[in-house]
Amino acid sequence: MSNTIRVITVIVDTQNLTLYTPEGEAICIPQGSIDVSKIIESIPKIVSQGYADIELSEKNTYIRFQEESNSAIRFFRVAKDELKRLFDQSLSITQTMQVVSEITANAKPVHDKAFHEEGLDKQGKIEDNYLSSKNHSDTSSNETIIAVTKEGAVIPGVEKIKTQLNKATQLGSTIGVETFLKRIGAVIGKRKHSIDDLLSFMERGDLPIADDGSILIYKILTKTDKEGIYVDCHTKNVKQWVGAYVCMDEKLVDPNRKNECSNGLHVARRGYLNQFSGDVCVLAKVNPEDVIAVPEYDANKMRVCGYHIIDILSAEDFSVVRTNKPMNNLEQLARAVSGNHIGITDIVKIGGQKGSNITNEKADIVEEPKKQSVTKIEKITPISDQQKEVFPAVEPKQVNEAVAKLSTKQQIQDLIPKMKKPEDAQSIIDLKRKAKKAWDHFGIDEALVKKIMELSTKK
Repeated sequence: MSNTIRVITVIVDTQNLTLYTPEGEAICIPQGSIDVSKIIESIPKIVSQGYADIELSEKNTYIRFQEESNSAIRFFRVAKDELKRLFDQSLSITQTMQVVSEITANAKPVHDKAFHEEGLDKQGKIEDNYLSSKNHSDTSSNETIIAVTKEGAVIPGVEKIKTQLNKATQLGSTIGVETFLKRIGAVIGKRKHSIDDLLSFMERGDLPIADDGSILIYKILTKTDKEGIYVDCHTKNVKQWVGAYVCMDEKLVDPNRKNECSNGLHVARRGYLNQFSGDVCVLAKVNPEDVIAVPEYDANKMRVCGYHIIDILSAEDFSVVRTNKPMNNLEQLARAVSGNHIGITDIVKIGGQKGSNITNEKADIVEEPKKQSVTKIEKITPISDQQKEVFPAVEPKQVNEAVAKLSTKQQIQDLIPKMKKPEDAQSIIDLKRKAKKAWDHFGIDEALVKKIMELSTKK
């Protein structure tokens, strides 16, 4: 995914560099980030033309997440061949732990400078409607980034969810992603291919991970003549509503990734919604354990064995997301993330193919919406001293001096075309003297210097 941003102002303090976009968005880059040098190099352009386009690497994402999670999740850069022993054979718990220890011992930990080498961690551009099996991370063919949980589970390919990791650290809450990784870590031995597919789906995902580790998705349904009751767009047989948990036996869901359209419950990311013909869009949660397959040729949708409908998008937001743009109701999204929504009220179970043999039953316990609020203020996690040794901080004085110097140059360049009076010429001379730089530093040749000096002495 392209991470190029337009910056109009940079503010530096001892902890962070704060970048401001033309839209007023503030982006905090911690001191110690490898992006600091390229930001400083962009200051001349910001001063001269009012903005600069800066491509951020976000290489510190993994460090910040690991530290924010108190090392509940650890990251390593590792050769893919090292993982074969872990997933290509059945191992006991003791054997698994031994293999994990050996893998991490030979891997590059997140604080190792080699972890941040070019190639693996650099993401390529993702087209909004790109429907290909191509891996969108510009990853090395023989390396991957793994997440290791405290329970000893290893999840490879987490470079695909770097966006989610980064957002979690900026919001100051890693609990959702932590829980997500722990949940998929518990089933990865059983469904490694499903987990690989899920991460590919989330690489293009536009919705955050919920605090309970579930995946937020969109689902388009069709209205019925009964208010609040909807049916699936395909069979029109499965009645469902807000609060319903729609599910089917895992055995009924086609696990073959080569089959694009097949048996199972289909859910999608925003970029695929225009493929469906329904007239209402719901917000739903999918348990990561319930993901069965993501089509090999289209990672914009996936087949699951269950989803929980938690809310309905407004007609306005439905129209917006159908054109592959973000939903406007951020409060609704915040409630979904925090769990402040309706629990499972009913279980709608599909017992046969093509939406047949349907049973409905009331849930034993209906969870009440949580009352906590979700902070909208982004906070940044400071970089550790260890990380700052790898990528040294920049002193605010360096930036201030650069801005002052460049500002003087720009002021002089702006004054020269307007220079008509002696006082105009004198202003240029005064600025030059104050800067204590030679005329050529400001791009002024000898002929122009002579003109400035002559004009300044006229009465």
